[in-house]
Amino acid sequence: MATPSHAPAPTPAPNAVASLFDTLSLTYHAAFSDLTHQHTATSWVLSALSALPSPAKIIDLGCGPGDPVVSTLASAGHNVLGTDISAGMITEARRRVPHPNASFLQLDTLKWEPEEGEYDAVVLMFSLIIDVSIADIRETIAKVCRAVKPGGVFMFATVAIGGDEVDMYGWDG
Repeated sequence: MATPSHAPAPTPAPNAVASLFDTLSLTYHAAFSDLTHQHTATSWVLSALSALPSPAKIIDLGCGPGDPVVSTLASAGHNVLGTDISAGMITEARRRVPHPNASFLQLDTLKWEPEEGEYDAVVLMFSLIIDVSIADIRETIAKVCRAVKPGGVFMFATVAIGGDEVDMYGWDG
């Protein structure tokens, strides 16, 4: 897949997962932005946040191109940090979500080291599905539990796969 001439080339990825998502970064939004489940989950997060002081401090781990999660939560007045392992996704997110309440950082979720009680909410939607083990998922959820303030919100969504550390093969479609 060729990168359009108007788009900057992403920084080389540190690993295979980042490289895969760098490749998908320019087309990912068109393929996945209109998933009903993502919008429903984002609405649930907004509803849950209504019980907390505003603006909430939120991190979206694996934000992809920044929507619908970061764009929706930032537009609702919350301060949202979107992170992704892919430099290409972070570039797309900054382009797609130029909101003053939104910021973006290239970060490998598995290497994330949050402060205790750092966030009012953590969103982790479909970002622990490739090249992770059950142990990786458990460790990340434990970090999230430490990072979320008491009474805070954690929204986690994933895809069930029958196996631990199942080899995933690239798609060249």
